[in-house]
Amino acid sequence: KITISDITDKALINRGTFYSHYKDKYDLMEQIENEVLDDIGNFVSLLTEESIDKAFHENQPLPHIIPLLKYTEENAQCLALFTDGNTSSFCERIVNRYFDEINNMLHLPQDKWLPYRKTIMISLVSGMLNQWISDNMSTPKEELAGWMTEIVKANWNTFKTKA
Repeated sequence: KITISDITDKALINRGTFYSHYKDKYDLMEQIENEVLDDIGNFVSLLTEESIDKAFHENQPLPHIIPLLKYTEENAQCLALFTDGNTSSFCERIVNRYFDEINNMLHLPQDKWLPYRKTIMISLVSGMLNQWISDNMSTPKEELAGWMTEIVKANWNTFKTKA
């Protein structure tokens, strides 16, 4: 169990400074989590229909995947704070946010199948991220990014087409 004293001692600040910024340790965690999700959400800006088509045509990873995996590597300790030994939940929140932003940007069909598409994508990508993290990120990120792109490419028409 982490206490406010643990946090302030480690951060070399006093309790008053801590409480001037956060209500409690849960507020701190929520703010950090939101910051991480915002950082990760910025990678979506690398995606356009043109960049997706180009990646598919040139057999290159989608432009947002390697930056996302690099961010995960560089911030593994911070990201571990949110997993509590269970990376699945946090990975799902990341992919859920990603899907919503991609959906808005690419104007995916808003039909009865959208929740199913979203569930498939969240399960697929969060499962792959979770496995990669569980394997101590031993698979090179470029290799994983290529494989993730192949899976998206194989299912792309399903996501873009109205049922």
